[in-house]
Amino acid sequence: MLKTKEHYDLIAAFEQEKTSPQTRRFDKEEKSLWVRGIIYQHGPTNELFLVYRMGYAYGKVAATA
Repeated sequence: MLKTKEHYDLIAAFEQEKTSPQTRRFDKEEKSLWVRGIIYQHGPTNELFLVYRMGYAYGKVAATA
């Protein structure tokens, strides 16, 4: 899913969510680090995105079950 339109759409949706000011740092790491789960340079923002992505994946699976 990395580097696909679906992933970029998920990133855009995540960044549009209302989040606290502490998690509004959206500077990204190099794409070579994305495979290791490091998308954002800001650790708390990255952790929130990983949880957001897991919820999205769960929702996709649950919808097909």
